[in-house]
Amino acid sequence: MKKNTLVLLLLFASCSFPQEINELIKPLNLSSGEEKIFLISDLFFADAEYKVKFKPDNSLKVFYEPETGEFKITSLKNSGYSVLPFIFYDSTYHILLKTEYKQSVNFSFKPDKPVEKLNLFGNFNGWNRENLPMHDTDDDGIYSTQVKLEPGRYEYKFFVEFTGSEKDFEITD
Repeated sequence: MKKNTLVLLLLFASCSFPQEINELIKPLNLSSGEEKIFLISDLFFADAEYKVKFKPDNSLKVFYEPETGEFKITSLKNSGYSVLPFIFYDSTYHILLKTEYKQSVNFSFKPDKPVEKLNLFGNFNGWNRENLPMHDTDDDGIYSTQVKLEPGRYEYKFFVEFTGSEKDFEITD
């Protein structure tokens, strides 16, 4: 009798119950129309395999890759909050999503002399002079670039490297 009890006890101890999420899942920030990649393991902890199935939603485009644990999400809404439901071991959970609208802004500059390099920089990119190059795509002398920005007020400058040597330009006091 003691052997049967021991065998039953070991059998029940080896069986695991379905996983359960006990912590809060932090909201995810999205930009309208832009794809973002998240790791499912960064959202919540699980002792077992992350078997997740996302429920369909017309305002979102979601793709989950179980092998890597990555899911790609694109908000099709302009702005606002939404909820992404998913199933994890037969239980339904929700992820809160905040979508911000970023407007595409066109910057253009027409230099009066030939330039070697022209970049846009400002408080929207940490005043980095290198990461927003401007190009003259149609050879009309006007350099332009597009930047997605949230509505607001921004300071910016153009960084210009002129073609030729420094002696070509007169400096007047």
